[in-house]
This record gives sequence, C-alpha cells and structure tokens, in this order.
Amino acid sequence: MIKYFDRRLKDEWQSALVERCYQLCPRPVEIFVSYVTPATQAIKAHFLNKDLQFSAPNVIIYVQDILSIEKNFDLLNIIEDCVCKHPETNFVLITDFDNLSFQHANLQHISVPGQMLYQRDRYINVQPIQKNFTSQKTTLCLNRHHKTFRSAAVCMLYGLEINRNAYISFLETTENQNFDQEIDWFFGTDQKNIKKIWEHGFYQFKESNSSVSKNFEIYKIKHHPIGLDNFLNFDVKLRPMFENSFVEIISETLFYENTVFLTEKTYHSLLGGNIPIWNSTQGTVDFVRNLGFDVFDDIIDHSYSNEENIVDRVYKSIYNNKKILEDSNFAKQTWLSVQDRILSNFEKAKNFSTQADYDFDQAFAKIRWK
Repeated sequence: MIKYFDRRLKDEWQSALVERCYQLCPRPVEIFVSYVTPATQAIKAHFLNKDLQFSAPNVIIYVQDILSIEKNFDLLNIIEDCVCKHPETNFVLITDFDNLSFQHANLQHISVPGQMLYQRDRYINVQPIQKNFTSQKTTLCLNRHHKTFRSAAVCMLYGLEINRNAYISFLETTENQNFDQEIDWFFGTDQKNIKKIWEHGFYQFKESNSSVSKNFEIYKIKHHPIGLDNFLNFDVKLRPMFENSFVEIISETLFYENTVFLTEKTYHSLLGGNIPIWNSTQGTVDFVRNLGFDVFDDIIDHSYSNEENIVDRVYKSIYNNKKILEDSNFAKQTWLSVQDRILSNFEKAKNFSTQADYDFDQAFAKIRWK
C-alpha cells in the first residue's frame, strides 16, 4: 500500500524512487509519501492519530519537505513518537537530510539529495553558462525568503563594501529599523568588531537598495501549480545572473540545524559555473566535497564551514575570501584558471541523478527488514 499526502510536485525521479522502494522491499509493506510543505500538515495529523495502526511489519516514510526539520524538528519528533509507540513495526525514514541520527532499534534512515534531483529529466538537457567577461560585477548572492543568517551575509557584504561588486537579491527585505532586531544573535567580546561591520552594513543596506533586487519575477513562472518551476527559474530567469557572475555566496535553506540539506540553490550554482562559498549549516562543504564535486579548496578558504559559532561562520565565509569577492578582475582571472574544473562540476551536476540512484540502491540494500 502506498499513501500519497500530496502529488502536486511529484516528478519522474520521485515516482521512480517510491516505485523502487515498493519493488525491492519485502511484502507486506506500507509506504507514506509527503512531497511538499502543505502536505506536511496532513502527514502530521496522520501520525498524531492516537488510534493509528499499521497493517504491515515494514513501514517506509518518505518526506521531502523542509518544514519537517525547520520547525524545531516538529514532524521528526512526531514520527519518533510514533516509532516508540509501535516497537514491533520496522520503520524506514527517507529524507533529504544528512547526518540525522536516531536511537531507536526499529527506525532506520536513508538520506537522498532529493531537492537536487527534482525535474532531473529537464535539467539533463541544460546547456553550460557562457560567462560575460565584460561584466562589471562578479559576485552573486541570491536571497529569496528573509532569514537572519541571510541578512547577516548581506550586512557583511555592505559593511565591507563588497556590494559594489555584487549582484544581490533579497526579495523579502526586512522592516526592522534597528540592527539588534534584525540580527538578534549573541556577539562575544571578541566579536565586537564583527558586529560593528555588520551594523554599519545594515544601515547602508537600509539607506540604499540600489544593488538589491526585490523583483519576484526573477523567480516566478506562470502556469505552474504553485507559480514556481526550478528548471525554468534557472534556465530563463536566473541565467543572466549566472552569465554575469563568477563567484557565489550560496544562501542555502538551513543554517542552524545539525544536518546538511542541499537544495536547488547549490545545484543551480554548480550548473551556473560559479566558484562556490556556502552560507549554510556546519559541514556543508565537506558533504558537497564527498559527493564528488570540486569545491576549489586551493582558491576558497572553506574553514568557515566547520565553525560551530554562527557569527564566525558567516563572518569568515566572507572576510577570509574578501579578495575574490571584491576584485572583479581577480575573480575573472581565477575563474579562467579553473575553467576545466568548473565544466567538470557542471557535467557531474547535470548527470548527478545516476550517482544518486546508485547511492540510494546501496543504502537501501543495507536496510534490515522483517
């Protein structure tokens, strides 16, 4: 039995994964699938049902949804409670998140980078970005939804005046008029200078948004179920931004959590041919490197990625790479020196689903069944 809580964004790879699970696992089995945020409420209600009973000894739960981890691990806590209440049932949880650990003998986890595989049948035909070497700016920093860690990076860019060499989008700009309201993080005594830079950048940002795009049209695609389409967004709306940039601060979806969650933001940067710097959760760079992608350790100081302190993580990601972020000529020359490696990343990204399929099958083969 397979129960879908929302089919709106189901595509070829997702369908194949669910079908492969059903074909490979022993019978009987129950499979529960949640693809998008609205469905999370439905799957929560299902597993909160105190009278819930399972008809099979093996239960697979596939959740492709940031809400399951972003809201204080709400859905994951609900699932763990359900696992505890049904000790005789064998649960397999499939998510987009890496490094999740559980202390339940009847709960196993498989991580799949599903957000980087959505619409793979369309990305397979994407063409490499042709860089514009007459571009006056070379740094890209795309921020759609307003989040504090993204605001911190923008403040840093403004505070160091790197914004003069950057294409920055921040569609949900803050209404806060006070820096301490905008960045409510704790700054230690050794971080006073960092706060001073960010605070200066915040007020510069508030006074002049000339380099900040608030135009939702760079994301919106008409005639789509939810008004968004990752592939068309990349290939139509964002392509000019990638053509004119060479280095990118990738503002991922998660930052605080003890996990790695890669989305189309990372995928688009790899396809867009930019040298990457991540504004993301601790350990993101190690994870991307282990996937086989070149993260250009000889060019970018990625030591920030292992910083536990959130202020230092943002600060070091930009300050330690200030030269390539602010100097357009240096960025272009550096990019040319690694052009072959950029193209290699592009090819790996375009064909990433083949490796992902293999990794999933390997992980699935290790699952213990009843």
